[in-house]
Amino acid sequence: MKKKIVIISFVVALCALGFVFQSKLHSGISLFQDLKKAKIEFAEEEFDFGKIKEGELVEHVFTFTNIGNDTLKIAQVRASCGCTATLLSANRIPPQGMGEIKTTFNSKGRFGIQKKTLTVFSNDSDSPAIKLVFRAEIEALENKNP
Repeated sequence: MKKKIVIISFVVALCALGFVFQSKLHSGISLFQDLKKAKIEFAEEEFDFGKIKEGELVEHVFTFTNIGNDTLKIAQVRASCGCTATLLSANRIPPQGMGEIKTTFNSKGRFGIQKKTLTVFSNDSDSPAIKLVFRAEIEALENKNP
């Protein structure tokens, strides 16, 4: 008789545990909400230099924050063109820390509207590759010879 009570109690406990587990899944509560995760957030993902003269070097700084609860690791920042140089402030950003990507665009030999991208590769599992975009309208230098 005692053996039956123990077995029934065990089965009831398993059912109750299964019910709690199932209700948490259906209510949208993650059972792994304490899981450590890096999360990158940029202040802006697009920038427009406006009109610039051909041959000008222009700079812009894209700032970002690690809004996650684990260290953000930037693996690479890749420019879409050799006319663009980047400088990353740090490749490891602690939780709630900030970083910068300084971007220098060389407009030499370029004309008209230019649109370039930077791709930032990180350990953010939701956004492992983020594209940053900048634009410029390049005006030709006036010919000084009559």
